[in-house]
This record gives sequence, structure tokens and C-alpha cells, in this order.
Amino acid sequence: MELFNKIRKYSNVRFWFGFAAASIFIVVFSIVAIAAPKGEVELTTGTISDIIEEYDAINNATDYHVIITYSAAGKKYENAEYGSYSYGMKIGDTVEVEYSVEDPTIINAPGSEYIPFVTLIVGAAALIFSIISAKKAIKRSSEDYNEYDRVDLTKIDPAVADEIRSSTEPKNNYFFHFTGKMNQSYALEDENHRMIYEAKLRQFTLIKDSTYEFINHITGASEEMKIGHTVSQSISNGNFGFKVPISSAFKVNGVSNWDYLAEKGFGFQFSMNGIKPCFNVKRYGVDVAYIETTGADVFGEKETKNPLYKLPVNGFFRVECRDSDLDGVFMTCFSIARAVFYEND
Repeated sequence: MELFNKIRKYSNVRFWFGFAAASIFIVVFSIVAIAAPKGEVELTTGTISDIIEEYDAINNATDYHVIITYSAAGKKYENAEYGSYSYGMKIGDTVEVEYSVEDPTIINAPGSEYIPFVTLIVGAAALIFSIISAKKAIKRSSEDYNEYDRVDLTKIDPAVADEIRSSTEPKNNYFFHFTGKMNQSYALEDENHRMIYEAKLRQFTLIKDSTYEFINHITGASEEMKIGHTVSQSISNGNFGFKVPISSAFKVNGVSNWDYLAEKGFGFQFSMNGIKPCFNVKRYGVDVAYIETTGADVFGEKETKNPLYKLPVNGFFRVECRDSDLDGVFMTCFSIARAVFYEND
């Protein structure tokens, strides 16, 4: 986990240095364009003969190329690209054209001479922003990139931690897995398939938060919660061809799930047991539970030799915990299943 946090910090710093370098290029290019000698220009009128739409899949945007016909210096020019598009333009419209007296084939839309000044301002603002962001990223501790354990140990009452540490309550083995329609609900059962805890999807929405009912079958308590969609952020790692995840979270009643767990005193440390991702759960800094990723045959009951059933799958866990910690441990499992990075790395 510590190494991964350092990698995320390095990638974040590297990203802002790259952003600064690109901003410097824009600033220099704009200054050169402004300083370049301007030839004599004249105005004429052109007619739009075609508007070509071109979809840019990389930026998910549509580019428009306006083709015009115009006359300059006693000669007619056809199939010339105007270099500017405005909403509402259509074939047959007339537009003003600025052309070079020395070479009438060089044209621009009037006002384009101000573009270098605009890009200079944008580039300078981006450069300042990237420098400030890079300084913040350098000063930020790599531990701050750890979303999974945000509990502030300095604010914990030592008596509370000691009480948890000295507890003699036994731990039980449970199994966490997907369930319900479209595997959108979650359940925690014991080895006899007795329901211990569950999160039932009551209302699903594509845009707004979905409604879940969290039910603790040991205490009989239940609570409806609004659960948001998972939002992940990553930063490109340059020429290596992969992205480094920076954050991944969803809202629980309007609060980040990691902050929600921290408010309850819960966090965890990631580790590996062979090929199985594992999670040591802490409550106020004290180890209280262990979560191990299993295969799809979470109960080990399927009579099959298919090795795929043994491969660890996020969302299928063997859980060891005390019943008094079930609320936090179940939400931890729920959070891992929905928002932990490793499944996409």
C-alpha cells in the first residue's frame, strides 16, 4: 500500500510538470505568433459552398470545416477552408474573408489576429495553475493518497481503542457476495447460508443516487441509505501506456464512502495472500477483522474442477469479524466491492 501511494504521488507530480511544460509551449508559440511580421491584408466576401462535419473520437467532439468560394485580386478561388465556424452557418451564406495581398490563397476569418493573444492568456493562466498544483503535489505526503484508512488517530480517545483491543468477543467466519437482480444487492451469510447482514437495492437510478436498505439480522436494525455511482479518477503515466488511479469512491448519504467509514472509525490495509487480495480492517487503529477475496464459489460447495471458480473475484469475500463490528465491516466489504482500484489495475 505504501509503495502504491508513492507511485500515485509520483504520477500526480509528473502529471502537473507535464501540464506545465505544455503550458510553456503554448505561451512561447503565442508570443512567436504575436511577434511574427504581418503582411498587408485585404477584405473580400466569400460564399459557403460546403460544411464538413468530422467526429473526433478521442475528444468526443465534432469538428466543422467550412469550405468557401471567394474572389481576390481579380481571381476566383474555390474549395478554400475558411478556418472558422459559427453555430447557424449554412451553405449559401456569405462571410467576410481576410486574405494576404502577397498570396491571396492565404485567408483567415476577420478577428483571427487576436487568437494568439487569447492563447497567450490561457497558456499563462494554465502555467500558473500547473505550478501551484505541482507545488501542492510535492508537499503532499504520499500517505495522504491512501483513501482506504482516513481515520485520524490523533483524535481517538485511547480508552475507546483500549476497550476494543481488550475485547474477548469471539470472531465468526462469514461469506460476502453479490445477490439480487443484476447482482446489485449484497449479502453476508454464515457457512449454513443463514443471512447475517444484507444491503438490498430498493430503487435503482442511472443518474441519481440509488436507495439501499442495510439490514443487520443479528440486531434486527435496518436503515435506508442513498448510494451514489462510483466515480474514479486516474492520471496517465506518460509513455508507459497505463494510467495510475488517484481516487475511486461513491457517496453514502452524500458523503464519500471512505470518509463515511472513517467517521465510524474504520479503515483497512491492503495485502496479498498469494494471488488473493486481502484487507486487514481496523477500528480506531485496532485490528478487528480480516477480509480475503475468494473465487466465485465463495462457499466452496460447487463440485467442479474448473479452475476459474477458484480465481479471486472482487465482490466475493471470506470475512472474519466480531458481530459488534458488523455495521462497519459490512460497509467495508460493500466499499471494496464497488470502489477498490485493484480490479482495474
